[in-house]
Amino acid sequence: MAGPLPVPVTGLRGVLNEVVRTKTGMVGFSMLAVLLSLVLFVPFIAPFDLVREWGNRQAWLDNPRNAAPEWTEWFSGKQLSRTIVMAPCDVPDPVPISNATKRELCP
Repeated sequence: MAGPLPVPVTGLRGVLNEVVRTKTGMVGFSMLAVLLSLVLFVPFIAPFDLVREWGNRQAWLDNPRNAAPEWTEWFSGKQLSRTIVMAPCDVPDPVPISNATKRELCP
C-alpha cells in the first residue's frame, strides 16, 4: 500500500510558497510578472493613434507588396536584395523618387 496522499496546496500564500520553492516556478513567475508589467505599461508608452496609423495606406505606399521586410535578414543570415525606387531621367522636371522624400532631380 502507498503512503498517505499529499495535501493539496490551497490559498494564495500556499501557491506562492510552492512557486518560490522551485527554479522552474521562479522562472514561470518572473515571465508572468514581465508580461503583466508590459500589459500595464504599453498603453502609456505606445502612441495613441497606433492602430489608426497601421491601417493608413499612405504609410505603406513606398513598400513593394511582395517584398520581404529588411529585418528578415536577421533570421535568414543572408544579405537579400534591396528595393531601389527609380524614376525615368528623360524628364526635365524634378520627379519624386518616393512619397517619403521631396522632389529630387534625376542624376
